[in-house]
Parts: sequence; C-alpha cells; structure tokens
Amino acid sequence: MGQGYSEKSGKEFNRISEDYDLGRSSENIEFWAKNASFHTGTNQNSLVLDLGSGTGLYTIGIRKECKSTLCGIDPVLGMLK
Repeated sequence: MGQGYSEKSGKEFNRISEDYDLGRSSENIEFWAKNASFHTGTNQNSLVLDLGSGTGLYTIGIRKECKSTLCGIDPVLGMLK
C-alpha cells in the first residue's frame, strides 16, 4: 500500500469519525475486553498502548475491564476528538 492509499483512508476515517461508534453499537465491547485481558494477562499493573485506537471504544472497554493504564494513538485526528 502506498502513501496515496493512506491519505485516502485517513480522509475517509476523518469524514466518518463523528458517527463511527454508531456503527459499532451492536458489538459486545465487554466480551472483547474480557477476552483481550485474559489472553494477554492484562491487569491493573499493566501499561497498554493501543495503536490505531480509533475513537477509543475498545481502549475504554479494556480500561474498565482490567483497570490498567492505557494510551490510545490514532493517525486520524477526527477519531481522537
């Protein structure tokens, strides 16, 4: 994938960022957070870096589940607002 793809993708994610989580309303964040925590051994003493965190929906879910310290990073500014 070239730079052109990344720029197009970034523009598209910026465009949809405001409504992005609405498309995930049926996803079971608690289920995914519990499974991620179980399989990675994440706990309250863990430091988790979520690369490509988007809006932070899953980052927040993991935080609620395991009480760890998290940092979410996304290259699309609109996703972080």
